[in-house]
Amino acid sequence: QVFQPMLRVAPKVDCGLTSLESFGSYAEGFEDFLSLTIVRMEPLRGHGLVVMKPDLIGAIVDAYYGGKGEPPTIRANEFTAAEDRVLQSLLGRLFAQLDAAWADIFHLQFSRISSESHPQFLSFLESADMVVVTRFLVHLPRGGTSAVDVVYPLNALKPLMPLLRLRVITEQSETDPGWKDRLKSALLDVELPVRSILAEPTLSLSAIMALKVGDVVPIHVPEELHMLVEKTTFGIGAPGEANGNAALKIRSIARPRASTNR
Repeated sequence: QVFQPMLRVAPKVDCGLTSLESFGSYAEGFEDFLSLTIVRMEPLRGHGLVVMKPDLIGAIVDAYYGGKGEPPTIRANEFTAAEDRVLQSLLGRLFAQLDAAWADIFHLQFSRISSESHPQFLSFLESADMVVVTRFLVHLPRGGTSAVDVVYPLNALKPLMPLLRLRVITEQSETDPGWKDRLKSALLDVELPVRSILAEPTLSLSAIMALKVGDVVPIHVPEELHMLVEKTTFGIGAPGEANGNAALKIRSIARPRASTNR
């Protein structure tokens, strides 16, 4: 559905590896000239990236205009007007498929913000930023394969992790299509801070200013405490002790909800 209207044949598309790595590590494999599309993922904060090699775009343009689907033998360092038009049409179809693929987890809407052709002009991702890279391998009509990478900044996806966890629990008996299964697996390996606030006593400013070493601040420990994952309440439990350590016994789990307010 993405490539067939342009290539005039239905190419085989394989789900490649889904990896979690730093953007710097991922970008080490960049060539000097690529199609780099910065993507809006509403309502999430942060931008994604779609990466394609110029040979793929050249082969699609050749097939679209009646050729055999072969990339140009001489490659310029900028995309032609025809390549730009075909690329925009291709991205529109890809975004529609991504919208549909995410729909059963969370309603995301993908759209193009801007495009670059040289990696050094990318500025919205730092080298240390962690990214989830989902790769699709397109088998070209004249032989060979070319990769299409969809890159998600990990921080942008963190609000969806409770939903992904719930989806895995409720679908344990189902087999999920390849790339979504690997994407979930990569995200679910990410460690998140879990905490519980034992007490939050309040004092007047004058009392705080008068505090000295040895003073005692009384606190009231409630019968139930909230267990927080980052800033979201994930469960409610009772404070206690286990194996000589302070502990929290979970009494209920809150239904995960996605929040994009980060």
